[in-house]
Amino acid sequence: MDISANSAAEHCCICLERDDIVSCCFRDKIRHIPCNCNMYCHKYCFEKTNTNKCMICKEEYLVSWGQDPNKPKKKNHCKIFKKYIKKKYILGKISLQKQNRRFEKTIRKCMTRLYYPDFGNCCLDMIAAATYSIIVLVVCIITVITCLMVGGYYLNIILCTLLNMWDNTYFCLLPTSDGMLYILGIFGFVLLMTNIGCCYCCCGYHLEYFLHLKNLIHQLKPSLLNHHHKSLD
Repeated sequence: MDISANSAAEHCCICLERDDIVSCCFRDKIRHIPCNCNMYCHKYCFEKTNTNKCMICKEEYLVSWGQDPNKPKKKNHCKIFKKYIKKKYILGKISLQKQNRRFEKTIRKCMTRLYYPDFGNCCLDMIAAATYSIIVLVVCIITVITCLMVGGYYLNIILCTLLNMWDNTYFCLLPTSDGMLYILGIFGFVLLMTNIGCCYCCCGYHLEYFLHLKNLIHQLKPSLLNHHHKSLD
């Protein structure tokens, strides 16, 4: 339960302050202790005590910090499912990264077997080589059609916006069965790649700097909070 700094009823039972502990980037709010005893405190002050047993009744805590046992939260099955997925596939032994690597390794192995067939039979080797060629051809065709489609819609939307042609239902937002869409895609995809390259050249450095600064703040977060708490002491 979040207790705002303007509350007139609850205050920290350890430092006797009613205001939240505020640092440059973080706010340590006053919360109910994880026990039935009607007491509130900051997390920083709470960690100075025995975090396993209540400081008042000396009973073990039944819930974690920030939860009020007098007002139990309803189970959020969506969050429980997300935590299960995160624990099993992201933080567990079978991570998504390992699964992707395993899938990539399997695809590469299959394509290598098809590219260098050695089944001991001439007909099987020919079928494997033909299958490899068909797969590569299909993938190339799908990739080219997708690029032309994206580029066609990109240029089509730009032309309709600049020339104010949205009333023309034939030209604007062409259907995928129209050949004009793919003709526009030849120029539109080149224009799209050029715009992405220009945006990256202009803003890529600032984006990398921002991400680096964000990671640095995330790494310095514990030390900044501890330093601020020590300064309060």
